[in-house]
Amino acid sequence: MPKWVFLCGDADAPTREQEIVWHLNLAEPGKNITLRVGDITRRMVADVPDFLTDLLEIAAYIYCADQLASRGGVSMRSLGREWRRRMRFIIPVRELNLWSSDEIVEHLTHLLTFMSEDEYVFEFVAARAPPPLSAYLNFSDGDENDDNGMEVILFSGGLDSLSGAVQQLMNSSSRLLLVSHRSSTKMAERQNYLAGEVRNRFPGRVLHARLGRTLALNFCYFLVKRWNAN
Repeated sequence: MPKWVFLCGDADAPTREQEIVWHLNLAEPGKNITLRVGDITRRMVADVPDFLTDLLEIAAYIYCADQLASRGGVSMRSLGREWRRRMRFIIPVRELNLWSSDEIVEHLTHLLTFMSEDEYVFEFVAARAPPPLSAYLNFSDGDENDDNGMEVILFSGGLDSLSGAVQQLMNSSSRLLLVSHRSSTKMAERQNYLAGEVRNRFPGRVLHARLGRTLALNFCYFLVKRWNAN
């Protein structure tokens, strides 16, 4: 099983000779990942806790690592023997006690192993100079009033997410944030069109956030739901 080590941010750790080492960084010096979240208003992130900013960064590191770590190449060397990977992450975080807890590490590794069939090891360290959340945000021009609260729905552009968004808007007076993963130009066009139609039919109540390939949305959604449940 190939062994990959990802040293994230300013984290450092001893590595073994047989390990494949990558340095991933969302900030200078050594920045090699660009993370941008668009169509977000300042009001929406006014009181975002540090652990959610950590979550955003962790998701970005995991997503990029998954793209970097080969599963054996196009020819599937060794008849697929290298398909499963052992991926070790050393990640600086703001909320070290939270992320280092056995419960969180267990949920995190279980989710990712289930999704990828890989083996994950996480080592969290205290962030020395973490960038603010605003470093990743391109604020929209508008900042509409949010008196009735806001609901968040993952919006893929498929029938399920579209009908769920419309049902939520019809059954409540809350505003809705549609969050889309912009995986391809073709899908982005469909998502933008459908979100625009929903916005036209429910004026003043719908925002659409289009997130790029640097964010694992399903991962974030799962963990946020876990925290809300607790």
